[in-house]
Amino acid sequence: MMREQLESLLDRSRLPRVTIRVLAFAGQHPVANPGAFGILHFDPLHEITVSEVVYTERMLSNEFVEDEDTVHEYQIAFDLLREAALSPDESRDLIARTIRERWS
Repeated sequence: MMREQLESLLDRSRLPRVTIRVLAFAGQHPVANPGAFGILHFDPLHEITVSEVVYTERMLSNEFVEDEDTVHEYQIAFDLLREAALSPDESRDLIARTIRERWS
């Protein structure tokens, strides 16, 4: 199962609006684990700008966060995690190498 999942990630990583970046378990991370979250960006609708919203997921609940200060903190965390992660090309290489080393 895991091989197929990794191959699927490789395929999807080549789509135009998809970026996959691996954050290694080893090493120091710039922020504490914020848990699963996504930052939702919206295009203006009828010339009305819509603010970003954070969507968080937990085991028993989820939440949409609209408070601008809180959204800003999540954006900072996201930026720091992205900077610490491998580049998209490095991430694809690592995934491909993992497939070769484990299932070849």
